[in-house]
Amino acid sequence: MAAADAALLRMNEALARASAHADTYMFPRYRTVMPLAAELVAGSSLPGAVAAIALKRLYGHLVPEDVRNGTKWADDYLRDLSKGVVSLGGLDATVAQPGGRMVSRVVPKAFDWGSY
Repeated sequence: MAAADAALLRMNEALARASAHADTYMFPRYRTVMPLAAELVAGSSLPGAVAAIALKRLYGHLVPEDVRNGTKWADDYLRDLSKGVVSLGGLDATVAQPGGRMVSRVVPKAFDWGSY
């Protein structure tokens, strides 16, 4: 029973660390609405991504290559989520979008001293 309790504690700690890791990606884009609503999170791939990252971290430094390859999508998903490439759903309409750039040109004004 003690081994099962220790394993459960280790798994919960890994999930908490993976969740905090996901928050670092999401905070710049979703800071005004965090913590996110449970139904929004449940309808996205976010829980699976956090679980995949937690699984990978449970291996420590000895992550097998097939596990690393199988969980790579989770890191890609978080990166794309932070960039706005993928979305959590309808919430993105109210979330501040990343800043853009605008360029404008005006005709240079010249004062003709000769015709003054």
